[in-house]
Amino acid sequence: MTYLAAFLASALLVGLKSIQQISVIKGRHAWVVPVSYGLAACEITIIGKVARNDGNRLVLALAIGTGAWIGCFAGMALDELIGG
Repeated sequence: MTYLAAFLASALLVGLKSIQQISVIKGRHAWVVPVSYGLAACEITIIGKVARNDGNRLVLALAIGTGAWIGCFAGMALDELIGG
């Protein structure tokens, strides 16, 4: 469950980072505050999972890394859906 939670938090974190960067570039000021709080929640989750991990750090890194690239693609796709 730790690896799944880390994967999901990483996917959401990087997806939100992508949305945040796109929002800055496109001047979407309304998105900045809520996305920032989402970023903070994801970072706390990931840090907590890493700090408490008694398992395989390589598997944890793979879960977080895989979540990151999936989240990045998802954030870019979401931007296209909401008006790219």
